[in-house]
Amino acid sequence: MKKLFSTFLIFFLLSNSAFALDYSKYNLSDINAIREATKAYQNVFKDKKGTKEAETEFLKFRDFYYEAVYKQSQLINNFSYKAKNGSYQEQAQEYSKKYYKKGFIVHFDEGDFFLVQCERYIYENFAPYLNEEWQELLIFETRFDKRIISDGRYIIPKSELVEILKFYQSFYKKYPDFIDLDYVKNIIKFYQKQIKQYPNVFS
Repeated sequence: MKKLFSTFLIFFLLSNSAFALDYSKYNLSDINAIREATKAYQNVFKDKKGTKEAETEFLKFRDFYYEAVYKQSQLINNFSYKAKNGSYQEQAQEYSKKYYKKGFIVHFDEGDFFLVQCERYIYENFAPYLNEEWQELLIFETRFDKRIISDGRYIIPKSELVEILKFYQSFYKKYPDFIDLDYVKNIIKFYQKQIKQYPNVFS
């Protein structure tokens, strides 16, 4: 009986480790780290789309992703191109095309450019591997890629803040068993606070 239990334990550990990716092996200082980790995830879960394992692993990737974006934003800040026709937004879009495949886009603030996370990248590369609720959430969050920053703040009308809040509140009620419900709950609290403080938001 003891031998049988040991055999089962080994099988259980091996089965679970087969789906666990080691993100610590990726060098956060490498601009290609996010893309490499993305490909590793896609390779592991190409036949496991929509499973709980794919969902759980995505949460781990997301933590790694945020950390990698922050690291690269510290390393890459020497954008030197001048705005075309005085349009920094147009210049930021050109930068974004360059960095998108690596998992970033570029925002600007009064002529200064900086790397930020790209929600469209996350949606296009991970939504096909996740379940319905994740797909609904991720496609909605791609709207955040288009925000414009000025004087350290997002330029956003109050009506849009209300619209965003309504989405997350609706999502929270629609999917009470969502694996990362705390994430949604915290966003709801965040936007409720921002609406009360408007227009002094996202400082």
